[in-house]
Amino acid sequence: MIDKKAALEIITKYMDPSAILISSTGLIGRQAYALKKENHFYMAGSLGLASSIGLGLALTTKRKIFVVEGDGALLLNLGGMTTIGCYKPSNLVHIVLDNRAYESSSIYYSHSEYIDFCKLASACGYEYVAEVSSERKLIREIKKMNNLDKLAFLKVRTGFFKDRNLPRPSLDELRELKKLGIMEDLKRLSSGIIFNI
Repeated sequence: MIDKKAALEIITKYMDPSAILISSTGLIGRQAYALKKENHFYMAGSLGLASSIGLGLALTTKRKIFVVEGDGALLLNLGGMTTIGCYKPSNLVHIVLDNRAYESSSIYYSHSEYIDFCKLASACGYEYVAEVSSERKLIREIKKMNNLDKLAFLKVRTGFFKDRNLPRPSLDELRELKKLGIMEDLKRLSSGIIFNI
């Protein structure tokens, strides 16, 4: 089992520097925010939708997209996995930090111990699926996923955050998509219809 803070630090340290990280609402997003990276988008207020936003971004850019969410968030949007599997964006890496709990709102247990997320990802059409529970293996997988040209899923068995007193991004920071360098891709996709840019 990996310390959750250490897992996020490894992911952000070893993912391709040009990649975009979409982090789930709650403690995962707040810990990612504490790392202060320019290529992060903090998904606040929409538990379970980080993977759907990641899919949208993956379909608009050639850059690698890393989505990091918890098991509770994944369980709230299982339909997102089926949609991702249908589109199969080769630049999307979907990472689940599984501590078997809804940690951000409580320490209530989720049902993840009864579900094999890796089998579920395979059944949904993810083309590369792996599971890790050590820092060494996580580093190896992140390096590998940087160079994969296929839809990937990674389950990371983690513990709880030791420090729950984490900073929160401001509303201005949450609204800031320009820093990701994908505005032209979004404009081209939307043709000004979906997004008021």
